[in-house]
This record gives sequence, C-alpha cells and structure tokens, in this order.
Amino acid sequence: MKKIITLCAALILTVSVFAQAPQKMSYQAVIRNASNVLVTSSPVGMQISILQGSASGTAVYVETQTPSTNANGLVSIEIGAGAVVSGAFSTIDWANGPYFVKTETDPTGGSTYTITGTNELMSVPYALHAKNTDSWTVNADTTYTMKSVGIGTATPHITEKLTILNASANDNVSIRSSVGHSSLILGSADNFDSYLLLRKGQGNSVGWSIFRKGTNNDKLIFRRGETPNVNEFFAIDTIGNVGIGTASLSPINKLTVAGTGYETRLLIKADTNASLVFTVGATKNAKIYQNGTRLFFGADGVSNIGSIDLNAPGNSFAIDAIGMMGIGTNVPSSKLTIVGGDVNVTDIGTGIILKSPNGSCWRITVGNTGTLVSTSIVCP
Repeated sequence: MKKIITLCAALILTVSVFAQAPQKMSYQAVIRNASNVLVTSSPVGMQISILQGSASGTAVYVETQTPSTNANGLVSIEIGAGAVVSGAFSTIDWANGPYFVKTETDPTGGSTYTITGTNELMSVPYALHAKNTDSWTVNADTTYTMKSVGIGTATPHITEKLTILNASANDNVSIRSSVGHSSLILGSADNFDSYLLLRKGQGNSVGWSIFRKGTNNDKLIFRRGETPNVNEFFAIDTIGNVGIGTASLSPINKLTVAGTGYETRLLIKADTNASLVFTVGATKNAKIYQNGTRLFFGADGVSNIGSIDLNAPGNSFAIDAIGMMGIGTNVPSSKLTIVGGDVNVTDIGTGIILKSPNGSCWRITVGNTGTLVSTSIVCP
C-alpha cells in the first residue's frame, strides 16, 4: 500500500491588514508507495478537504488538484487554488476552529483515492485569520471593512464606524492635499440628515450638531443635541437666507430673527459707535447708530438728520399704524400730538404754515410785541 508523508500544512505568508490576503495556503507532502519507494516525477490526483472541529468533522471546503511530484517525491500545492467541489475558501472562519487538512491521493493521477491522511492545523493561518477578524478587504485600489474602526483606542464605539481617541492635547485629525482641494464629505439618503456632532468629553453628553436637513428643503442648520426638530437655532437655506431662532428655520428674508418675548432681540455692540447701515443699489447708505446715550438717524458719511435721547422717560416718541405721531405720548390723537412740553421755533421768519378753506397758505409767526403775524405764501 502506498503512503503519503505530510511535511507541512501551514500558511507561509504574512500580510498586514492593509495588504490583500491571498485566498490560499501552501501545502507540501512526500509521497511513497507501499514499498516505501518515492513516487517521483509523476502526476498524482489529490482531493483536499478542510474539516472543522475534529479529524472527522464537517468539510467546510473541498477541492481537487492534479500536481506532479518532483525528483524527490515532493508534491507542492496551494490549497484554495484547485477545482472547487464544495464550499468557499474565502468564507472559512479561521477563528472558529480547530481545523484539519484531509488529503486523499491517487498516485496514478486519477480520482481513485487510495492514500488518505489528516493533519490538524496547529496554528491559524495568520493572513487569512487577520482578514476574517479585522474584516479588511482589498478590491483593486480600495481597502474597506464593514466593522467599526478605532484609532488610538482598542474599543471603538459600537454605533460609530470610526472612533478616534487623542492621547494628548496636541493630537489632531487633518485632511491635506498637496495638489488640490481637501474635503470632508458627509452624505445621506435623500430624506435623511447628514450632520457633524461636536461633544464635550468621551461620553454621550449633549453636543452641538451641524447638519444638512434633508427633510426641510435642504438647509444647513445648527442644533443643540441630536433630536430632530428640537433646539434648532440657526439655519441657512439654498439661496442664502439666514434664520435665527427656533421658529425661523424657513427664513423668508436675508435675515429672519424669531423667538418669544424678551429673548427676541438683535444686539449690535461696539466699543464706540454701533451702527446699522442700509444700502439699496448704488444710492447713499442710510444709517442708524448709537453714540453715547443718543440714537442718531442719518446718511452714511454726512451730518445727522435726527436723534433720540436714550435717557428720556418712557413714551417719548411714537408713530401709530395710520401715521399719527406722538411726542411725549405713545397714543397720538392727531397727525402730531405733543404732551408734556413746548414746540420751540428758534429761526426768525419761520413758523407754522396753515392752509385756509380757499386753498391759500399762510405762515403764522410772532412779532416783536408778541402779536401773531399772518403772511400769505405759496403752498409748499
């Protein structure tokens, strides 16, 4: 009876997780006949099985090959490169062993296998086991994994595909390019949000979200926390309109500020003059600004048109919905209502212009003796 002597059944390659692990392993054996004579320079038929659990366990992979022995009776094959009978070599879970290699040999080169041998794989093939445990796959110029990845930590967060833990205050994550733009791209399905979450510490503390809101006309929104539609304070839409406040996520103006009660304020603060400037086309800029305790109205770059003393008592000035103006009252009863003070006209020759029933205009002034003087003028 012929005999097969196994020299080795071991993986003779090592790879890193970023290299492609070949889906095969090297196997060598010396074949002798029943007279203990080497079977040399002859083709032999072989069936190789990977058994799981024991020497008589389940065959998770079976293949056939027809190699030739060399002058020393040595046959060398690569398990995983033969004609597959059953199973898939690439799907073997090497961590779930033990595994055994069973070889059946026909020294005449056929498929009548008369020599059988079974040997345990005493160590897990490194590259193949690393591929299964780390789940790194290389496809052309693409390397990927379906599991969570940790950088600086052996325990990446289960809900995060990538967890980076800095070991010191100076550790940073950077994306750089020496030839063009560098980008960080966050994408999601059409009706789902894509967001960047900023947290304090390593736990699940409430943080800030900067996200694209896929369900609300594609806006960029700043939100406190992760709960959709809650504590969303700032938004920019696709045409540049900006909204501030929880009710302003659909801004209809270039700047919409919304809120409730006293919290709805727009504060402009400066060390000297705080200004709000309006510009329409190429016309002169209109400006409202504060200087000291006075609020001024005017054109940018020219003398002031008017001002209000901010230390004045309440109800100092008001204009109602129909254009009536009140000074000293916020409830004007005529086009101009003055309460609690005088009208002081200091320019000589100026006064009050009144229109008579016949349509003529008269300027009422005062003479040196205090008498009223009526002068006919052209109606302004």
